[in-house]
Amino acid sequence: MLPEPGGIYGNANVANARAQFLPSIRLTGEGGYESAFLKLLLRPESVIYTAAAGLTQPIFHGGQLLGNLDLQKGLQDELLQTYRMSVIQAFSDVETALNDIRQTALRVQLQRAVVTSSRRAFDISEERLRQGTIDLVLLTQTQQTLYAAQDALIQAQLAHLLAVVSLYQALGGGWLPKPVEAANAVNLPNY
Repeated sequence: MLPEPGGIYGNANVANARAQFLPSIRLTGEGGYESAFLKLLLRPESVIYTAAAGLTQPIFHGGQLLGNLDLQKGLQDELLQTYRMSVIQAFSDVETALNDIRQTALRVQLQRAVVTSSRRAFDISEERLRQGTIDLVLLTQTQQTLYAAQDALIQAQLAHLLAVVSLYQALGGGWLPKPVEAANAVNLPNY
């Protein structure tokens, strides 16, 4: 079971609404002098009227007080449901980020194999051009294929890094990189 959201605040509002059903007596002090309300409260003739007024107040406002209690319970339930929805969304975000990491890692691995094959094809094409068995157009096409594969690898690596950042954010991470660290963080792979 999940803890209640809002901590003591949601419970405090409900407790406050329940407390409004009870009669209240105010005792005040003003700069060392006796309060006028307290003075009237302690007079023998006002005790009955004060007690009667204090006890009847919740009776006359009973519908309003019940409505306020229901409202506070409803608000507390709404906070609880919002909290539960946030937890479920967080789990979903983590699962999505983990899945993205797996998929992009596989994509990077496969794209590295494509780059390796494209480089080997380009090396063979260069050797054949030197031997005179192919023309420059075929070498250029092979070189374009190699460059496209390298570009796709960089895009796959970027997608993988973004997936890792998404996972970090889904787990509640948040950081403010220093400008120097952010500038040095870009390291392109050598081909």
